[in-house]
Amino acid sequence: MGDERIVVGERVWTREQWFQEEAAFRKERARLPFEVKIRMLVELQKLARAFGRKTEMLVWEIEGTPPPSSEAESVEGSP
Repeated sequence: MGDERIVVGERVWTREQWFQEEAAFRKERARLPFEVKIRMLVELQKLARAFGRKTEMLVWEIEGTPPPSSEAESVEGSP
């Protein structure tokens, strides 16, 4: 079981390396300031709204980010 390989693009990991990197990545994200985490969440909301093309989907408005309506307009014109 230890010789299993995970391939993503041109990178190859063992299963153990994959889980170690995932754990390190989670720790890095956990150390981010709360404000940064909220901005990341808002960006994910915008992506989900654009992907599903649902204008009724809730996207939080916070200072320093454009309102969700401008995001929806730019998505409607895209192919």
